[in-house]
Order: sequence, then structure tokens, then C-alpha cells
Amino acid sequence: MDQMDLFDIFSIFSISKKGQTLARSYFNRLKFELWYRVNQERFEIHKDLPIKGWRFDLSSTLINSVLIAARDGFEVAQPRSSKGPALDPLTIPFSNPEDTSESRQKMLKFAKELFPKLQLHVMFGTSSLVEFLDTMKFLRSFNIPLTRVKIGSPGKVDDELMKAVLEQCSDVKNLTIRSSSHPHFQYNFRTHAPFKFDLFELNGAEWVTKNHLINLFFGCKKVILGGTQYTNQKLTEIRKKWLEAPEMQYLQIKITASKVIWDLPGALPVRQLTVPNYWGRKKSEKFSSKQCYKINKADGTPAVVYRRLFGGIFFRTDFEDAVIELPDVSNPGLANNF
Repeated sequence: MDQMDLFDIFSIFSISKKGQTLARSYFNRLKFELWYRVNQERFEIHKDLPIKGWRFDLSSTLINSVLIAARDGFEVAQPRSSKGPALDPLTIPFSNPEDTSESRQKMLKFAKELFPKLQLHVMFGTSSLVEFLDTMKFLRSFNIPLTRVKIGSPGKVDDELMKAVLEQCSDVKNLTIRSSSHPHFQYNFRTHAPFKFDLFELNGAEWVTKNHLINLFFGCKKVILGGTQYTNQKLTEIRKKWLEAPEMQYLQIKITASKVIWDLPGALPVRQLTVPNYWGRKKSEKFSSKQCYKINKADGTPAVVYRRLFGGIFFRTDFEDAVIELPDVSNPGLANNF
């Protein structure tokens, strides 16, 4: 079954008791993700499909994914394909026709029972504080590991909702907040425990001061911040602390400064290196003079620091094949006018 489309495996499941046994044996072995798009009331099941790659690999999405809904039974459909019409959806009868639960409750019960290694990925669009809290309480009641949460609505979220998102999602692996918050949003880093996200992404991070970043987010593996207004002095302090933080492997600060002046004793200028892009695809990056430097973190981990005019400042350890240029012998070991 490893080479079969997920839709075809559901087809086998729907045919007979023997088909259910075969499919369940397969489902028991692998990890699956249940994606819940809250505002659309849409559920998707994905097999071995990292979120960072789904936008590019359409064929993998079609093979490893199905759309599923609770209507007159569990209706399973293929994702849309540009190569032709999808097969007609198939329907799996409810195991308990007398169940009067709402459709999303039936859906979550079914998914949890069918996939023992299920993980939950939740995507909110526009949401009020009450809707968000009610949805999170509902989802938590199923005890399915909640690994990723994305708040994707345009515009701003109010302070109470932003606070609720940070507090309710503190235990997830990945938290992405596309919405902007109020620049004067208050979140006391002295009274809140540091976060330990695998990924934290915040588009409107005006409220994230240098102290917020260092005290709340330097225990995370990867952090991406947009809308910040850090001065050169603040960026220098952040860089020094980042080099001392063993947990943080990647920090991107989306800032439009045309020039950052730093001193990086012992740094080596880099002309070219290979790094994964946002979706995990490896790409080669080339730099002009004084745009990228290689330096070791305090624990000895090799790292690079570089800037892009539109991407901002990058601090990262996930690079390969760094091509070092000869340093300026008149000013050895210093990276100025970065």
C-alpha cells in the first residue's frame, strides 16, 4: 500500500470488512496529519507530507492527501488536480447512524479512531476571541496532539485575541500568526515562561522589543519576525545573545535597513552558500562583499549572519557549502558596514 494513493486506500476501506482490516493495518503504521481549516469547516488528511513542501509538490499532494467531510456519511474526495477531473467522492457510512453530534465532532472522532498516530494542524481565518477560545477548547477535548496552529486572517487582531493565541498555543510545535497586532500590545516577558516552538512566525511584530525577543523566543528553534524597528545597537545586542543561545538555529528579522554596521571579531566573509528556502528546498545564495559572514556560536556550532535588502537580517546554522572569500588584510577579523 505504500505506493498507492491515499484515496485508493480509502476505496479499499469502504468496500468490505477485509478492506477495512487491510487499510487499518496500514494506517496504524504511519503518521498522518488532520488539517482543519476552521472558517471553511474543511478537513484534509495528509500522509507524510511536511507543510513546508506542499505548495510546490502537487503530485505528492494528490497522492498523499484526501478531503473528508461528514455529511450523510464520511465523504472522501481527492484534492483538485489541474491534470483532469478527480474521481467521484466515495462515502463511508457512519458507524453509529444514531449519533446526533455536529459534523466536525463526528469528523474528529472518526479520524482519531482511524489514525492512531494522528496529529492536528489548525488554520484559523478571521476569528473573534470567543470563537478562537471555543474552537481550541473543542479541539483539545479530543486529546489529539496539536502540532501546528496558523492564524491567517488579514488586518489586525485585537490585544485580547493575540494574548489568547500566545497562551493557548504555547505547547504547539509551530505557531504562525499572519495577522498584525497593535504596536503597543503588552505581553510581560517577566511573568510569562519562555516559548519553545520549533517555529514561531509573526508578521506584525512591532510589539516584540529586543527584550521580548531575547527573553521569550530565544528558546525556540526557528523565529521569523516582520514589522520590527530595531536600531543597529539593538540588532548588535540581539546578534550577541543569539550566538549564546544553543537552542535557536534560525532567526529572521524582516527589516528594511539598507546598512547594518556591526563588528564581528573572527568572522569570515562568505561569497556563496547553500540554504533551504522557506519551504525547505535547497538553494544557492550569492553575496556581494560584506553581506554575509561565517562565525561560530558560543557552543562551537558554525553559523552565518547575512542580510538581504527585502528579506532582512538572517542568523542561521542550517547552511552548507560556504565559500569563503579572503578577508581584508588591512582590517582582519572585522565585519563593518554589513
